[in-house]
Amino acid sequence: MSIQFDGPIDAEARAELIKLIGRNVLVDDGQNFLLSNENETILQFQMAQVANAAKQPVKVMLHDEGDVIEMRDGTKYRVTPNGWRKI
Repeated sequence: MSIQFDGPIDAEARAELIKLIGRNVLVDDGQNFLLSNENETILQFQMAQVANAAKQPVKVMLHDEGDVIEMRDGTKYRVTPNGWRKI
């Protein structure tokens, strides 16, 4: 699972996001947050609070094995059966 914003988020929005899913963030670049493959329930109203703090849309995405996400610095991560792996 990943959470993505249109652009980098500020400290207030980051604090809201970390409060919600902090222990599950494996990698982030301030705009893309890759989460561990633990089953996590994220409620719509919680993400609305994060989106309001960020003042931009937020996307929660589910991924299949083999999906690749590129971070802002060009680093890529692929979903494997054991979670995200840097490629």
